[in-house]
Amino acid sequence: MKKWILVFLAIWMSCQCVGCGQEEKGETITKTNIIQEETGEGEIEDVEESDETKTGLETTTENELETLYGDVETLGEGEFILNKADVGDDVVALNLIDKTLITVKYTEKTRWIVKRVKNSGINPETDVTSAEGGEENLEMKQSVKIQGSYSEDIFVANEIEINIFEN
Repeated sequence: MKKWILVFLAIWMSCQCVGCGQEEKGETITKTNIIQEETGEGEIEDVEESDETKTGLETTTENELETLYGDVETLGEGEFILNKADVGDDVVALNLIDKTLITVKYTEKTRWIVKRVKNSGINPETDVTSAEGGEENLEMKQSVKIQGSYSEDIFVANEIEINIFEN
């Protein structure tokens, strides 16, 4: 029980530190490049090319990204099952009785971040360190924060943040 309270507090503190109490504005950033292509008749025409995030399974734009929190239930090849945490006003909590399980897929383009949390993350400047990681850092029962989008019933991760709690 004590470990779950520490997990909850660390996730909650991560949420507070990342947002610094400010709400993000729902701005959509669209970058459009005009490129010229030659048609089959020797003419040149302008073609618009938009800048989008490609997940490998589905193409998503910046405003469609979602953030999920939870614990890793099971591991698979290129995917894992997430026990999704309920997120409320400044509260992140796992429901241990009625679990919400979500399949999360990752690709070679997925960005991995490993956060090591000491002393329950009480002082984020000294107690939390971040580094680039990879799927080799992912283990069952770890606390994760995932950014990505749904492709049907599968959540495709653009970024996975793994929280490793140390005594």
